[in-house]
Amino acid sequence: MARTPPPPIWHSLRSTKAGLHGLRVAFYTGNGLVSTSEDVAAVVRAAAGALAAEVASVKEDRPACLEAAYDLEMKLLGADGGDSLRAYLSEIGSTRVHPLLTGWLDKLEPFRTGLAGFQDYWAEWDRYRAEMTSFLGKYDAVLCPVYPQAALPHGVSTVEENFRGFSHTMAYNLAGLPGAVVRCGETPAGLPLAVQVVARAWREDIALAVAERLERAFGGWKPAAR
Repeated sequence: MARTPPPPIWHSLRSTKAGLHGLRVAFYTGNGLVSTSEDVAAVVRAAAGALAAEVASVKEDRPACLEAAYDLEMKLLGADGGDSLRAYLSEIGSTRVHPLLTGWLDKLEPFRTGLAGFQDYWAEWDRYRAEMTSFLGKYDAVLCPVYPQAALPHGVSTVEENFRGFSHTMAYNLAGLPGAVVRCGETPAGLPLAVQVVARAWREDIALAVAERLERAFGGWKPAAR
């Protein structure tokens, strides 16, 4: 049986922009893997509060599978320990690469496995996506951090405690879900702080509509303080 494709995003946006009143929204400030700064937690809570009067419900809740996100993404990328990526770099003549790339590739080695192990990785991935789909059966959108702290100094993103912070976006990359990022505040030093908006599969219109509402509420992008 042929699958009917979803309607174009622009078509869905028309109906979503008419009102967010029917949306059920979840939010959380921590994913169980890394600590979130109070600055970041505050902007996520503020974003949830800004939507409260316009949506059907706002509830603090998070998918139980989040704590598996970091290891699972690294398993899927690093089943060969990074060998294929190193071979690709060699093929295109990149014999000298940036230390940040080297640091990332080195993190893949612990996830090296064989064919049976890779099969287990894929089975784990199926379970993860099923759990995420089940969670989003209760909600239309999720608000959460993009990263657990403000922008890092250059050169330290592959430090282990920093690198694990990317699990906030890994979580939804793994599930193939649409998301948007919108600035909702800044640190006392003027660094921007953003909120990640995630919606169900094929509902880019909801992610964009919620992001647009938050952009209007908090002013959206603006130049960094000098």
